Amino acid sequence: MPLTAITYTQLYGGWQVEPHGYEQVFQLGFSLLAGSKGVTFFQTIEAFQQKESKDWNGIVQGALLSVTNPLVLEIIRTGDINSFNFSTSDGQKSEETPTYNTKSLVQVIRNDTFILVAVVNSAGHGYNNLLCHVYVTDHWQLPKVSVDVAIEVSDDAFVTNGNVTGMVEIADGSTKKPDGVQVAFDGATISLKGVETDETRPLRLFAIRYSLHH
Repeated sequence: MPLTAITYTQLYGGWQVEPHGYEQVFQLGFSLLAGSKGVTFFQTIEAFQQKESKDWNGIVQGALLSVTNPLVLEIIRTGDINSFNFSTSDGQKSEETPTYNTKSLVQVIRNDTFILVAVVNSAGHGYNNLLCHVYVTDHWQLPKVSVDVAIEVSDDAFVTNGNVTGMVEIADGSTKKPDGVQVAFDGATISLKGVETDETRPLRLFAIRYSLHH
């Protein structure tokens, strides 16, 4: 995707039925996975925003703060998607057409100094527009999903064990030690095991420092 491409997602006010917080967040995640160099939420109506204030002040703003974290912004602005070959325990492979009917979608983005791994829960089920419209139930249900990711390090990249064990997660706008994720490096493959997503965190972001061979 060219450097000038910035995608947008709809916030509140343009839907027949207003989406809940986790639905807003996986919209945001899908934009990152597509290779957007920036993301815009647009066309919101304040009354709907206030009605969904719990989600807006919680999960949605947490995701926005993470995507606008300076580290993440720099990686997506200067990096490229599908920058390493990778595969997941859910059947997705970077070199193939995206696998449909998977429970999660993954993207690996890298610039010259960092690798960003983005994982989005795509296991939505139980769609019922009518029941959501009358506020009986949610639009979608997102179950807890766990996925493993294996990233093949290319010849132009220099990665150390220290780089991998120093992996950070970006959550609620801050970097922290990854929660519940096992990470390892065997000299050729970076492995992330047990990356869980659900309605409380449908998008997860991990960053690993590396360097280019010169």
